[in-house]
Amino acid sequence: MQLLLLATGLSLFSAVQAELPPLVPARAEELPGTWYMVRWAGDMPIPEETKNHPMPPFTMRINNQNKLEFRMNLMKPIGCIEFKLPLDSGTAPGAFVTRWKHTIYIYFLPGKTHAIAYFRGYMNYMYYQMMMLMGASRPSLACGACSGHQGLGLEKVHQLPAGASSSRPGRRC
Repeated sequence: MQLLLLATGLSLFSAVQAELPPLVPARAEELPGTWYMVRWAGDMPIPEETKNHPMPPFTMRINNQNKLEFRMNLMKPIGCIEFKLPLDSGTAPGAFVTRWKHTIYIYFLPGKTHAIAYFRGYMNYMYYQMMMLMGASRPSLACGACSGHQGLGLEKVHQLPAGASSSRPGRRC
């Protein structure tokens, strides 16, 4: 009986894999535009006071050095700060490398209106892994496509409030 259950369980794993949507590695030329964070999963600590605030949309663009660049306006106590992070193309398809040598993988879901960004590595002597579902339009997705966080060992999943122009309510950048 146990052997039958094991065989059935293993066959279900292959059937579930067949239903997962095919992910397409992103190229730098396909990413420019405005993106919104829809869902986030990871083990990186988020301060409690900012956890429920809307995240601003971010833009990806090709800068004057012909590199992909991540840009986001962040509200700080001193005012609005534009955060810029240039990304070099990595060796693997869909891989991008930051100036700190962190590798971020970005894959499109079918339709290329949503993508998954994934990071796993060390920051400040701590090991972190994070995964984000991002949409090219205002987020209204019910997160049926981002169930892959469980296979990566990510337990915390946060549904982010809809994208706004600032990271604090009532204040705009």
